[in-house]
Amino acid sequence: MELPESFRSAVTALFQSQDENGLNPEAEARRFFSALEEKTVKRAWRVNTARIRPEKAAALMAAEFPELSLQPEDFLCKVPWARDGFYLPEGARAGQSVLFQLGLIYLQEASAMLPAEAAAAVPGERAADLCAAPGGKSLQILAQLKEEGLLLANDIERKRAKILQINLERSAAEPSLVSSADPIKDFPASFDAFFDLLICDVPCSGEGMFRRDPGAVKAWEAYGPSSDAAAQRALLERAARLLAPGGRIVYSTCTFNMEENEGRIAEFLKAHPNFYLARASAALYEAKGVRPGLIPPGEDERFRNCLRIWPQDGQGEGHFAAVLRKKEEPGETEKSHAARSVPISRKGTSGKQSPLGKKSPAGKRSTAAAEEAFRKFLRENFTAGDAWLDRQLGRNRLRFHGGKLHLLPLNAPDLSGLRLLKSGLSLGDIKAQKRGAVFSPSQSLLRRLKASDLIAVSETPFFSERMQRILAGQTIVLDEEEKV
Repeated sequence: MELPESFRSAVTALFQSQDENGLNPEAEARRFFSALEEKTVKRAWRVNTARIRPEKAAALMAAEFPELSLQPEDFLCKVPWARDGFYLPEGARAGQSVLFQLGLIYLQEASAMLPAEAAAAVPGERAADLCAAPGGKSLQILAQLKEEGLLLANDIERKRAKILQINLERSAAEPSLVSSADPIKDFPASFDAFFDLLICDVPCSGEGMFRRDPGAVKAWEAYGPSSDAAAQRALLERAARLLAPGGRIVYSTCTFNMEENEGRIAEFLKAHPNFYLARASAALYEAKGVRPGLIPPGEDERFRNCLRIWPQDGQGEGHFAAVLRKKEEPGETEKSHAARSVPISRKGTSGKQSPLGKKSPAGKRSTAAAEEAFRKFLRENFTAGDAWLDRQLGRNRLRFHGGKLHLLPLNAPDLSGLRLLKSGLSLGDIKAQKRGAVFSPSQSLLRRLKASDLIAVSETPFFSERMQRILAGQTIVLDEEEKV
């Protein structure tokens, strides 16, 4: 790999500026550049623990690719800094796996698992991933929330946001919203001081992508590490306003230079005395392949609270993460909590209710007709009938938009004016027919169900032609004797 001489000089100088526990700076630089020259890139996967155990997923993947002669344990080599992350054995085409298509596993670069691990979301928290595509960090946060709280996953680019939407819906992870907006310009004032946790995996010079993407090297030569400085500062400023007192921002990059990492944090802290640099979980600092942060000129040991992954230390491309916590001022916490606890009406539309397909005076379609079509579907297919929906309405309200019915979490903020691609759990499509509205279930809904939820089910082998037809979205007609 042809690395720019200016990059080589900058990295060498970076190691020379630090006392890395007695490591020789020149030798450390040689190890770093040697790691970037390695052609083999170790890939990783995360298991969707809400739906399958790691051991079961590993056994299924080993069985799916018999030509590789792999054993389940070959898929269970742990990523040291990720609770549910594992390395893929060479040759395993997990992206073609039925498990991936069903959302039971997710493919993610190992180092990129660090920020969400540092975030350590707690069930019930309200979180936002500001630069979320393609969705790996968001899925980690949702796993940590354990079905309680809320995640807003956002990406400014519409195409990337669509990929984000697909990945979250495939995994059937809830409660989540997906938006495509500029957090700085488009997030409404109702979002201020609303979130307990913000993930800011900001645009950066991408030095950690050099080994995987030669185009990243060319971009670095063209623009340098300062090109994204304005965007990084702006995202941090917006995150500071979005965060509730006592909450935390996880700032992260996939680059190595100090300017975009510890330097950006030092700059932010000087401008925001109501924040401090917190420590992440002790286990992360002890994980093989993770080092503490570097100390910028004139700063102190608190910057060791930052986290770094270097490519010469193990099987990861490289990453940086820092946890910034907002101080709680007397009385501020209570005020913020009250502002965020305003009850949200479960009424899905405003104005007079009207039949599906017609407009009310407010110009909105009726949720009432859509709900009745869904309840009819539940009574025909669910063991609990429409009581299933009544249970869901304890924490959600129905939202009918664009011909689709969703369960929107009650604790969602005012979303007026925000471009939403996903409004909570997508239940399915509502279509108007002569005999009334008809409901068609979504893949997201079906993937969240248990066999005991349904009156009739049919078992389909994982690696069968029928499974491939189901994954392709084709309708399968069952014989009576197939229903159990």
